[in-house]
Amino acid sequence: MRLSAKKTGPVYRMVRLAAASTVFALFAAGMTADTATGRPDSVVETAAEYLARLQLVPALLRLSAVVLLLTTAATLLFGRVYCAGLCPLGTLQDILRGAARRISYRRARYRPPAPLIRFGILAAAAAALLFGSSSVLGLTDPYSIFSRMMHDSLKPARDAVISAAAVPLKVFGVYIWPPGGGANAIMLYSGFAVLALLVAAAFFRGRPFCSLLCPAGTMLSLLSRKPAVRIEIDGGACTVCGACERICPAECVDARAGVIDQGDCVRCGNCLTVCPVSAIHLSLPGRPEPAERPDDPGVSRRSFLRSSASAVGGIGAFLLVPRKTAAADRPVPPVFFHPRKLETPVEIEGSIRESLAAAVPPGSGGTKRFGSRCVACRLCESRCPTGVLRAAFFTRGLAGILQPSMDYETGFCEYSCTVCGQVCPTGAILPLDLRTKQTTQIGRAHLLKDRCVIYTRETACGACAEVCPTHAVHMIPYKPFLNQPETDESLCIGCGNCQFACPVPGTKAILVEGRTEHKAVDDRKDRPPRGTPVPDPSESGEFPF
Repeated sequence: MRLSAKKTGPVYRMVRLAAASTVFALFAAGMTADTATGRPDSVVETAAEYLARLQLVPALLRLSAVVLLLTTAATLLFGRVYCAGLCPLGTLQDILRGAARRISYRRARYRPPAPLIRFGILAAAAAALLFGSSSVLGLTDPYSIFSRMMHDSLKPARDAVISAAAVPLKVFGVYIWPPGGGANAIMLYSGFAVLALLVAAAFFRGRPFCSLLCPAGTMLSLLSRKPAVRIEIDGGACTVCGACERICPAECVDARAGVIDQGDCVRCGNCLTVCPVSAIHLSLPGRPEPAERPDDPGVSRRSFLRSSASAVGGIGAFLLVPRKTAAADRPVPPVFFHPRKLETPVEIEGSIRESLAAAVPPGSGGTKRFGSRCVACRLCESRCPTGVLRAAFFTRGLAGILQPSMDYETGFCEYSCTVCGQVCPTGAILPLDLRTKQTTQIGRAHLLKDRCVIYTRETACGACAEVCPTHAVHMIPYKPFLNQPETDESLCIGCGNCQFACPVPGTKAILVEGRTEHKAVDDRKDRPPRGTPVPDPSESGEFPF
């Protein structure tokens, strides 16, 4: 059964454009919004969080049966409608492609599928997950790429424009509050680099990411090879003008052969409206399928097994390389790019000099579990009220590339906050009730006596003990009229308040080491510390130095 393209084509394209534009706008606005309280302040931000849970890769990592079943059913019935309306990166490529078509004469043409590339990337992502790393999936997931671009590049660019316009607008009596915070230079430039690649791809080829690199698109292409509702070409009516082939962003229309690759078709609907003789139509179940292309390479068993074996071997060799560890609970020493991080190894209470492992949010279970679930979408980072969640390229090595961790130089984990677990779409950070969060140890504080002013200058301080919410850091007598800090690991949860509040410039005098596996701690805050602090005779209210 056929549906006339003149009647159904414009309606389908209008509905698709409305849905895609709405999803794109909500994602873009939600990822670039300023959330000072840590909770969504608008419907836009709430909608962006719910839409993130509908994305295929986050739903797959979260094992959301409802989302996966609905996506599978929609793909089997209508093809890759997920790519047409629900994927924000696909919509961005369509916008760029539309702009490119207006400024250039370059037109798309049919390109046969490349199974070795697309299934090789899918196999590499699956192999990395089997070995406990979601880094490959995070680098290729379209939702994560789009979210990173919005948060790392477009949001800082918008803030810079607002800050630059704040002063001139005062002349006209318009006062705006410049956004606070700074941008990570590496992330800023990497986001713009990805955007530049998308612009170049849109200019030359349309949506090659969807048909070559996207793991979600590859999985959906397997389900949409023979959908119930297809877009087909009527060979008897077709004049082989090539209009459909030139406008196809997925380059899946072969006008000469009169065939549309259903697996690569992203259901944009452009070909339904551009055909001058209405030779392209929607075909419902009950009509015989068109003949397959004799030269269609498809996906052979040999090529799929070859790409899968090479990907599994490469990922396995990388992740199984023996690494030197200093303790059973200490992962690979990380490399910090923050200028105020550990520039040189430091001595921690006489132990071996080495860098400290970065901590990950409460609810993630530890660095191992977090590294196997996080796709670095930046949603938790954008909602964090204190800005302690920061991403870097190699904070936890290649296995945790681009994933966020706790940067106690820029913030601390708020004792009464559970936002990151509530907004995480992949389940990398599980939602915790407040009491459980407050008794979860994500790290341990270590005092560096060779940095603390109490020992180096014999000056009263105690800033770390004042801000500790669990009394894990407390003051005990040291010398006459002078107290010293002491840490109790059984009470420490690794929130980083002490490190953030420490006034020592450069490397702080108290540092938090992240745990590979989180554990519960004693929450008896009223337990008195050992010893009684001596009174400070110089209570002048001024800072000690």
